[in-house]
Amino acid sequence: MDKVANNFLKAKDTYEKEAKIQKIMRERLLKELLAQKKSHYSRIWEFGSGQDELGKIIRKHIGYDKYLSSDINDYGVYYKDKNVNFKTIDMNKISDFSDISKFDLIISNACLQWLDARKILPLLSDHLKENGILAISTFGKENLKQVYDLTGFGLSYLDVDELQSLCKSYKDVKIKSELHELKFNSPIELFRHLKNSGVNSLGNIYLSKSILAKCENEFKNTLTYESVYIIAKKITCKI
Repeated sequence: MDKVANNFLKAKDTYEKEAKIQKIMRERLLKELLAQKKSHYSRIWEFGSGQDELGKIIRKHIGYDKYLSSDINDYGVYYKDKNVNFKTIDMNKISDFSDISKFDLIISNACLQWLDARKILPLLSDHLKENGILAISTFGKENLKQVYDLTGFGLSYLDVDELQSLCKSYKDVKIKSELHELKFNSPIELFRHLKNSGVNSLGNIYLSKSILAKCENEFKNTLTYESVYIIAKKITCKI
C-alpha cells in the first residue's frame, strides 16, 4: 500500500490533467447520488479523497453539517474549506480507527480497487447510520486489460457479480458498469499517461521494443477502462 501511496504523491502535479476517466467517474457518481433525491446529509465521509477533486463538486450540490475527507497520503494542505475535516487514514487498517463514527453518506471515487474490497465493503456498513447511503465508484474486470496482456502486471479487479456478493449488509443495491477507451499517439504516450495519473501498477518493468510494438500494432495505442458505480443503503435493523 505504501508503494501505491508514493505513486500518487509523485503524480500529484499531473493527476488532474491526466486522470480523464476519473473525472468522468466523479461526475457520474454525483449524478447517481443526486438521483437519490436527498439534498442534505448531516455527516459525510469521503475516503481516498486525494486533493479534494470529488469533494469540491459534491459540496456544491449537496448540503451537509460535517464533512470528513480522508486519504492514505496527507493532502491536508489542499483543504481550504473550514467546514471540512481532513484525516490521514489507511483504509486497509480501518478497524484501527475507533474514533470514526457513523455517517449518513460514505462516498469515494476510484479508490476501492487499491484496497481489499472483500474486507472493506462489508466493514463500511458499520460506519453508516440506518438507511445511510454508500456511493462508490471503482474499476471492473476489463480495466486496463491491454496493460496486463502486455506486461503481466495489473490489479486483481472484481467483476459486478463479485461486488454484488459483497453487499449483503446493504439494501437497494445498484451496480452499473461502463467501458471507456482512451487512444494515444504512441506507446510511450500511453505509458506516460499511466505514470502521470498515479495508476501505474507496473513497478520498474522494462518496456522492451516487443512490448511497445505489440502496444502499437495489436492494441493501436489504446487503453480500456471499466468504471463501476455502487449505490446502496444500509439495511434498517428490525426490533
